[in-house]
Amino acid sequence: VRFIKDIVFRPYPRRIKAVGFKIFYNQARETDWSGVWEYLKADPSIKIIHLQRRNILKSHLSNTIASQQKRFLERRSFLNKSSAPIGFTPIDLSYESCLRAFEATVRNRKNATEFFKDHQIKDVVYEDFVRNWEATLQSLQEFLGTEPERLRTSLTKQSKQSIADTIRNYSELKPRFQDTPWSEFFA
Repeated sequence: VRFIKDIVFRPYPRRIKAVGFKIFYNQARETDWSGVWEYLKADPSIKIIHLQRRNILKSHLSNTIASQQKRFLERRSFLNKSSAPIGFTPIDLSYESCLRAFEATVRNRKNATEFFKDHQIKDVVYEDFVRNWEATLQSLQEFLGTEPERLRTSLTKQSKQSIADTIRNYSELKPRFQDTPWSEFFA
């Protein structure tokens, strides 16, 4: 909490109109960190951007790869516009791990919406964000009360392989989820 107060939400020069940070549903949940969530909840002036991925399977796959590779971000240089995709050896995902991830994500989304019900919340769908980058960024800047300006990032996708090529046992998982609410993730 002291870090959030002293570093993130500290006084800034007037030209800085908005600051923030990213926190995942499962972060800062240990007893020593539990005050973080209560601090955020107690201040309804904090605006929440709730970024969600429509395809939870892709999110689960991305998290699994990042954990295995111990690489949670990929950056490109602004000087070198080309970004070679990083190749991954296909991995296996168990039916059970996928099911747990799907159910936990749906539960976490509902809990986050309820938890921050007294805050202004902007829901953003990752796939729409990627498809409409400029418009989404403008909308987010307006939500934050800042003058929209062109933004850029050095972050790049970790993998550009298809989901079927990245999950070695994709052809086994797809039929198991066929008649479930999760079948659309395997389309």
